[in-house]
Amino acid sequence: MGEAVLNGGETAALAVIESVARLVPGFMGKEESGDDESFSNGLLEYPHYTRPDVLEGREVPEVLRGGDHGAVARWRRRQSLATTLRVRPDLLDSAPLAAEDARHLATLPRTRAGRNLSFCLVHYPVLLGRKISGVSSLTNLDIHDIARISRSYAMGPFYAVTPLEDQQRLLQAIVRHWTQGAGSRGNPDRAQALATVCPAGSVDAAVEHLTERTGMRPRVVASSASWPAHKHAPPPLCPADVCRMCEEGPVLLLLGTAQGWPPRCSPGVTGCSDPYGIWATTTFRCGARPLSWPTEFWAITSKRHSFSSRRQPSQGCVFKSRAWISSRKSNVKTCVWICPCFAPATR
Repeated sequence: MGEAVLNGGETAALAVIESVARLVPGFMGKEESGDDESFSNGLLEYPHYTRPDVLEGREVPEVLRGGDHGAVARWRRRQSLATTLRVRPDLLDSAPLAAEDARHLATLPRTRAGRNLSFCLVHYPVLLGRKISGVSSLTNLDIHDIARISRSYAMGPFYAVTPLEDQQRLLQAIVRHWTQGAGSRGNPDRAQALATVCPAGSVDAAVEHLTERTGMRPRVVASSASWPAHKHAPPPLCPADVCRMCEEGPVLLLLGTAQGWPPRCSPGVTGCSDPYGIWATTTFRCGARPLSWPTEFWAITSKRHSFSSRRQPSQGCVFKSRAWISSRKSNVKTCVWICPCFAPATR
């Protein structure tokens, strides 16, 4: 029954009988009792107090003794929001929230596992064709997209790995324009996003930099667009696995470019995440968003916020607890279930 396992159906039958009987007129004595209780408004119920005012060192809140019904209603609403966020955050996805509710949620302390997650966009070694590995080219749009995601979800530094010196100079010029040049003055939000970019010559260099920054050696997780080819391969990591890793320490998430990773290219990888797309032509940026969504819980913005732009090869729109991601090239659409996440996007 729910998440509880029972030895028999008797207890479950009693629960059903009582829950249905509560709907019979006169059963509860007071009709309003069924309108103001847990789950009646989509949230868990606020705490209840009774006399005496102080019991075993615990005191009834002053607001409940002041006689201000409006203040009592506001206190109950905020306590209900806080309890739901702490115990059942999934209920907030479908709960009827007002703007004041969203502002209050933004003030509540919460676990930000996303700060321990860092993206690492790898341009070498990657597959350039069938069984051919090499170096892919760095692109301006890729840097902007993932930097904005990293900044929006308060993640760690974003590493762009390329061994080519001319590509490193290009990356430094892009970052310098948006953080120190005219771009920073015209678009300060973009400057904050590009400030998260850290150039690196190799994945090992990115690991060492993140180790020096955090004081702990990060776990390295590779993303993949396909399921393991070998039947004896370890099962891929799900988003919950990566979230648990982030709660324990830093995690470096590798994003391959071109056609993906060559076989056995990363011996130091802790594991590989399960694929988020079923198409071959959509770029890795589509995978970066759902990989980052579960890591940051309950920052604030609109439920219907769009994480797409006209220039991107794919579009994603958040509808409650799932995201539809489609590819314009392959005309394939898949559904990714996510934790409801409200994070302000940089422009």
